[in-house]
Amino acid sequence: MNSSQYNEVKPSNHSSLAARGYFDVALLPDERSLLPSQRQFLYLLGYELADQVVWIKNSSEAEHYSQISSQANSQVKSQNRTVGLVCLNPEHVQWASNNRVVVIPFLSQRIPAYPFWSESQQPLLRTSKAHRVLPRILVLGPESSGKSTLVDYLENTIGSQVKLSIVPEYIRDYYDMLGHIALDYEQVAVSGLVQYALEKVFASLQASGLLIVDTNCATTCFWSQILYGQYPEWLWQYALGQNYTLCCVLRPDLPWQPDPQRCQPEQSDREHFFSQCLDYAQQISRKVLVLEGQGETRYTSLMREITQLISVERTS
Repeated sequence: MNSSQYNEVKPSNHSSLAARGYFDVALLPDERSLLPSQRQFLYLLGYELADQVVWIKNSSEAEHYSQISSQANSQVKSQNRTVGLVCLNPEHVQWASNNRVVVIPFLSQRIPAYPFWSESQQPLLRTSKAHRVLPRILVLGPESSGKSTLVDYLENTIGSQVKLSIVPEYIRDYYDMLGHIALDYEQVAVSGLVQYALEKVFASLQASGLLIVDTNCATTCFWSQILYGQYPEWLWQYALGQNYTLCCVLRPDLPWQPDPQRCQPEQSDREHFFSQCLDYAQQISRKVLVLEGQGETRYTSLMREITQLISVERTS
């Protein structure tokens, strides 16, 4: 990862999860309101996050695992066991926080963003991997460069032409569910791990079409470095292990728009972030496009490439 003088890369082993890059146990809330496809999606997500996945119906059933987590915190680091709870509501977050269990926020109101959660679209999710590798398009860029606008544009323009799935930027859900608090180093590491896991789950569930990835775990490393002067080395290795058909890097040539989650109003900071994204993209993507300019002309080169991908998909 390239860096400037003020952003030197320093991987760190800050905590058990941040150092190891996986949970020993992922607890899943067995809520009655969950549909079969929702349960399966959560199970596949938990499987990507942890060695063991356990459904729990109430706090009493979870007590055993919270004791394991608490005991581990009092022992030597080599004996640490990390337990996480997928939290679907504030009550789950509160219980996990009170019982020394790592919070894994998952906004229930974001269900529409996950097409595999829709009973009408896919009554039964497959558990097997897709037979072939889907074309994957990664969207990267600094704050206020138009990433969300681009993803919305793609959904509206090509969504009717080809089966399109969009892996959302998980850190926003994480931040929103915890109430816009300042995230600590381990929380950022958790968000990066879940972002990586989400991408794997989406790729395993869809057998055809295009997969659009709205930033990936490399971005988590960049932000971890900016905020804490360090990043989890395992997360960077996950990022380097990715392989995309196409990567779009958006140049920060649009006006900066204030947002509670944004912290880079200075153009020089966003230009540096852009350079990091571009350097990373050139390492992991077969083709890299720099998107710049105003309006739909910003997307001209991308739409040309996507049209070719759609044509190949239709003949496959």
